[in-house]
Amino acid sequence: QGVRAAGPNATDLHTRIVGQVERELIQQVLLACERVQIKAAARLGINRNTLHKKLAEFRIENNDSGTGSTNGPGTGDPASPSHPPAGEE
Repeated sequence: QGVRAAGPNATDLHTRIVGQVERELIQQVLLACERVQIKAAARLGINRNTLHKKLAEFRIENNDSGTGSTNGPGTGDPASPSHPPAGEE
């Protein structure tokens, strides 16, 4: 009743806030799982396909295919992708 009493804008605000929190959670879990989608999906308790849809919905780029591969670009520290690994500056 509290949300209805506040009017239609309260629902929009709720939707935006939930979306922001969900986006941040997905980003943090991806980082914690070294951007491996299947691990992140398991940690979030959702199917990998659902995670893939959420990544598209929130326009979150993820360089890993979810296979666990660590070869190729973007496999350094995911928290700071713009910094080269130590000794390669």
